[in-house]
Amino acid sequence: MFGILLVCCTLVSAEESDGTTKVAVNIAGYLTKHDVTEHSNIDKDIRDIEAEMTKKTPAGFTEALKIYNEGKNSQTISKMRTLAEFWPGTHTNSVGLASSAEPFLKMFDDYFDVKNFDPHVSTVAALTGADSATLGLYAMDRVAKEFDFRSQVAKKNIKFQIVMIYALHELEIAVFAYKENKGADVAQRYLDVWWAFYAGGLETGDGKGFGAYVLAERRSKFFGTDTAIIGNGGVSKVNDILLKATFEISRLMSTTGNTAAMDKIVKCVRAQLKVPLIQGCLQYGYKTDPTTAYESGETWTTATGYNSEFARKGELWSFCSGVLPLLHAVDAAAAQTLLDQVSVLNIESATVAQWSTIKGVFSPTNLNKMGVKCADVGGFVDKTQAKTSATTLGSDFTVCTDTAEVNADADSGQCTGDWMSRSVATTEGMTAGGAAASSVAAASTTSAAVGSPAATLPAMLAGVIIAGIFAR
Repeated sequence: MFGILLVCCTLVSAEESDGTTKVAVNIAGYLTKHDVTEHSNIDKDIRDIEAEMTKKTPAGFTEALKIYNEGKNSQTISKMRTLAEFWPGTHTNSVGLASSAEPFLKMFDDYFDVKNFDPHVSTVAALTGADSATLGLYAMDRVAKEFDFRSQVAKKNIKFQIVMIYALHELEIAVFAYKENKGADVAQRYLDVWWAFYAGGLETGDGKGFGAYVLAERRSKFFGTDTAIIGNGGVSKVNDILLKATFEISRLMSTTGNTAAMDKIVKCVRAQLKVPLIQGCLQYGYKTDPTTAYESGETWTTATGYNSEFARKGELWSFCSGVLPLLHAVDAAAAQTLLDQVSVLNIESATVAQWSTIKGVFSPTNLNKMGVKCADVGGFVDKTQAKTSATTLGSDFTVCTDTAEVNADADSGQCTGDWMSRSVATTEGMTAGGAAASSVAAASTTSAAVGSPAATLPAMLAGVIIAGIFAR
């Protein structure tokens, strides 16, 4: 699947020894037990890529591609970490987990086999701006050639497919390391890296960073799923669950015999990660159909910049392409229907972006088959000053009713238990600019607040001693 990536970059493992020590870092309310600052700095690469694309010049996009391929801000022990190598199937991890065992990755691999779609290749195509019969006519198509379209495809693909999937990969390794008795500290380190990649070091919790975390925060207000009080400034139900799940897995890692409990929580996490992509696809299906209430009587092609036809269609393609492998796994025909609506190759067709068709593929049955509950996705909210400036009508997409369908690998029904009622976010060690180093003794204290047995005097004293370097 990944040989094609070699035309754009040299792939080397992102999972080499990187000198991680036992110094805690607060990332969006989660106090890690290892210093994963350099990992969390990957979102600075995304920030800089976006800044270059904002220039809307060939030189800016060339520089953005260079940062993507070569890295800029996230250092491993021997080289720069790069977004181009963020994919589980390209690496060998130190604990021996086969990437083929990861359900999320398998869905993308399977979809590549039938549709030749890969988010890395799609991103490079958008950054390069060349025509391709399979990837899009980025040089000559009226819509796809525009910088606004290309930038939305590139940055959304990077954050919400490439980084999100690779972050989950680290969580999968963490649980595997625990099961294989690789040591609680090794498992904990991979858990810390999961959150560092998912949230990013520039994220404080309110969704103003540059990592995968932001999508749930931004989509939640349109779907009425912004009802959480996370404690870090965030409001999305998805991020509330993911943060609590991370704390709970960390707590469970401190003792043996918790494999079954961890497996349930990971199924919960996999389901929740699908939700913002589904919401994004739905929202932009609505936003790019000029017959919906979104336009409020305006001609949609007259808007410029972020709200232009070009930007909207770029977001539609990126969000929905992230959903396609997930939908294909449960309903191949529905996935084909969605692809026909949103494909970059059809982007100028008059039949593209029919809201009723896009909405129709997300039936209650298909959502439940993907492991997602109707309440997870929510429904449109009516435009109000307090909720959203977008012209949406709640009646255009209401909360559906669940069926009896289930998913073996992802299940939001597993997002339950005492851990869901705990308030876990902490501001200790946090600065206004994002993550900041703290002491591991503080991390132990935070864990104690959620029931961790690690809050003993020996554990707290041990926490302030810098650990030796160990390989990933």
